[in-house]
Amino acid sequence: MPYPIHVGSILEARLTGMHQNQLIMNVLHYQTSGATIVDGFVELAQVWGVINPANKLIEDWRSCMSDEVKDIRVYLQWIAPTRYAHRVFTPVIDTGGVAVTAMPTNVSATITRKGVLANRSNLGVLHLGGLPTSFVNQGFLTINGQNALDLFRSEAENELLVNAGATTLKPVIFNRANPANSVLVAESMIQKWTRTMRRRTVGSEHKWGRNLNDMGLCSTGATVASHGLVFDLFVWYTNEPLEFPYVRAWGILPNVDAYIKFTLIADRTTYPHFPYGFVVEPDQQM
Repeated sequence: MPYPIHVGSILEARLTGMHQNQLIMNVLHYQTSGATIVDGFVELAQVWGVINPANKLIEDWRSCMSDEVKDIRVYLQWIAPTRYAHRVFTPVIDTGGVAVTAMPTNVSATITRKGVLANRSNLGVLHLGGLPTSFVNQGFLTINGQNALDLFRSEAENELLVNAGATTLKPVIFNRANPANSVLVAESMIQKWTRTMRRRTVGSEHKWGRNLNDMGLCSTGATVASHGLVFDLFVWYTNEPLEFPYVRAWGILPNVDAYIKFTLIADRTTYPHFPYGFVVEPDQQM
């Protein structure tokens, strides 16, 4: 049964692929303007015909990923004000477009999208996984990587003409709480460094009171006494050995169960992968 899509409705495009059994997904949203669409279900196939050709959105997205990314699927769905069933489309080549080994699954590139106003509802972020290793050098995107992502960024900003040219789909930053207040994308930019997701298991491999260098961790060799507690100053990051110039105390809480937060003082050029915040746990009570 045909269903109409009225002006101001939201279309969601979910671009998905698989890398090492993990899902890669980027979600784009568009808002309709112009004429009402008579049959939203049929029109989804028309949208696919607009974004799928050479040098368009899907090919530019594929060109940002290694061919180790498999099973690319695109889900198109009208989601607001009424949520209808999605339709699934598959490109002829359903893998990433770059014949190079992929970066680890926890490494991604970032595209920041902004609306006109400076608030949280006017800010969106796309994280692109499955990056080719040739796109990354010491935590930064190479020129080829920047160019590929910039093509996708630019294409994702373009309006789409559908419904025989009578309806325009305008890129928006989706407001889930109030879809009608979704804001138009005013500008976007790629970040020239990559982002690494890391998981820290606090305390699982650390025994306080030992020389942390003997444990393969980094220690300043300093001790701080405060509020009856002794603390070893050290940093860790997903239990990997690190070497830093030094750390400085940011705050000490008078509780044996409390954490101390330290700020890393380091040159970002030398240490592009590492964040600035680290957590230190108490050694023992005096």
